[in-house]
Amino acid sequence: MSSFRDQQSLDGAVSPIVVNNNNFSRGTPTLLSYDDAETLFHEFGHALHGLLSRVRYPSQSGTSVRRDFVEFPSQIYEHWLAVPENAAALRRARRNRRGAATGADAPSAGRTHLQPGLRDG
Repeated sequence: MSSFRDQQSLDGAVSPIVVNNNNFSRGTPTLLSYDDAETLFHEFGHALHGLLSRVRYPSQSGTSVRRDFVEFPSQIYEHWLAVPENAAALRRARRNRRGAATGADAPSAGRTHLQPGLRDG
């Protein structure tokens, strides 16, 4: 996560602006490896931490806090991905070219990237 502006309220309300820039491989369809998906969810936890911050002083905003508070949301989302039911739901969340949900499972090539415990039967 990178932030262009951290939240603070010392000089009036300031809303945060955060981004996640990920360097994932490109392909058709774009399939994330398990490690890439884990990184995406980990960084999403950092982004939520920055977005949901409510502090007065800029020096205590975003990731400028103790490590436990920075890593907790990231670890939650990272471990959430490892729950087999959640991973299976994400594999089914494919969309067609018009953006409509297909409900179809990811192709078998995508399943080979998942940890053995997350593969279907």
